Amino acid sequence: MFAAAFDPLGAGLVDNLARPAGNITGFSSPDLIGKRLEIFKEAVPSLVRVAVLVNATNPSYAHRYIESARDDAARLNLAFQPVEVDGASDLERAFAAVAPDVGTGVATSAEVMFYTNRKRMSELALARRVPAMFQNEELVKVGGLISYGADVGAIFRRSAVYVDKILRGQKPSDLPVEQPVLFRLFINLRTARALDLTLPPLLLTRADEVIE
Repeated sequence: MFAAAFDPLGAGLVDNLARPAGNITGFSSPDLIGKRLEIFKEAVPSLVRVAVLVNATNPSYAHRYIESARDDAARLNLAFQPVEVDGASDLERAFAAVAPDVGTGVATSAEVMFYTNRKRMSELALARRVPAMFQNEELVKVGGLISYGADVGAIFRRSAVYVDKILRGQKPSDLPVEQPVLFRLFINLRTARALDLTLPPLLLTRADEVIE
């Protein structure tokens, strides 16, 4: 069983979410880059360009992600700059490649590499004075500006139900891959002030947590 898989179909884990064939099922945690860019543009009205960082060491997922993010950016009238990152040692070079214009922001794909290096990512974004949108709240807690994503804790708690069913003899193929229903918005006001950003009050009221 898998939990919090970003793209179970694209990764080949299953061929159907409703009735997964084979002997595997679980829970997905989609990246929702389109929704994240919508919130990002709401948070930073001056945003006209987004640089999206992807993990070049996972090329299949990176290329699918770039195409999806490009379409979402176009729908929001945002110029799009894909930036491939060749591992943790390439992060500084990647941020330096981001255009330093006032209307530029950074978003990242939901990759373990970015999560593992979350503090460095937040530091580089602040040093370059670019607002950054992340998928996981842990990046905001260490200095990132804003995040929106599935409540991973809720996914793992729910996964215990599937584990129990499988141990009791139910076939994984009879259990649909579940999609998340709870999502969380985190905002770091300290970072906003450091970037001289004034975030919309309505957005702040919708946040699950505002770090001051």
